[in-house]
Amino acid sequence: MTRELNARNFGGRLRITCYTCHEGSLQPKTASALWNKTPEETAAIRKAQQEKQAAPSAPKQPEVLPDAEQVIARYRKAVAGDGVKTIHLKGSVDTASRGPIAQAVEIDIELPDRLAQRATIGGAEILQVIDRDHGWAVAPGRTIDMPQANMENARKQIALLGPLKVAEAEAPRKTIVFETIGGRTFVVVESHGVRHLERLYLERLYFDLQTGLLYKRAGDTHTPLGDYPYETVYEDYRDIDGVKIPFRTIGRSTNDSTSYTFSEIRFNQPIDPSRFERPRTAAGKYRPPGGS
Repeated sequence: MTRELNARNFGGRLRITCYTCHEGSLQPKTASALWNKTPEETAAIRKAQQEKQAAPSAPKQPEVLPDAEQVIARYRKAVAGDGVKTIHLKGSVDTASRGPIAQAVEIDIELPDRLAQRATIGGAEILQVIDRDHGWAVAPGRTIDMPQANMENARKQIALLGPLKVAEAEAPRKTIVFETIGGRTFVVVESHGVRHLERLYLERLYFDLQTGLLYKRAGDTHTPLGDYPYETVYEDYRDIDGVKIPFRTIGRSTNDSTSYTFSEIRFNQPIDPSRFERPRTAAGKYRPPGGS
């Protein structure tokens, strides 16, 4: 099989080996794992969730699960973020794929669809901007139009960092179980549906039973090539001008883990309009803000 693949796709050069799929296992994995978990750990999590849903009711008085929409409404009330129009965030972002060095980051968001993120990476300043239907990245000496896939990811980032992290339901939601994590009890709300490019998904939202706040978003995206899990954890909630917002957000996918740690968050502060303008020199060449 590997000889045929190499002959057909790579001109006979050795690019595919048994390890490419098996990775030391007798059976190739059919589903990806999160960045910080092995495929076996991810499979065990899925199995435990399925067993909980399939388990027969205990003879004792059953737990009464709250209605999903009531859980969402309680969350929105706990956050109290409906009045937020702009957000300024300052802190650091650390990605596992780029090593343990945290990068300084400053982000301005104008809800619902404008974002300007300035990050310092290796001493160089990188600016990413989403201005409604257009997006670009500015690096020293050049400006690059953002591909559609990057635009989609940037829009997800707006939702990730905004105060209200649960959008209107794309599909019916239902509460499925109470779950205990780290000594705290969470009510889990589940939904199934179809997203971009007709990809099926399953998503679970974990709401703290005591505070009503969202602790974790986890799920799978189903594709013809397998299931791809993801999760986002929200930690260190603080009260800023009456709005509850996490100062630490950790996102994990199959190929990376990204952690935002904020030292400063401000709401409804004026944002310099130039933050969302595409920079241009008099000669027509693009340059980053503050450049020469």
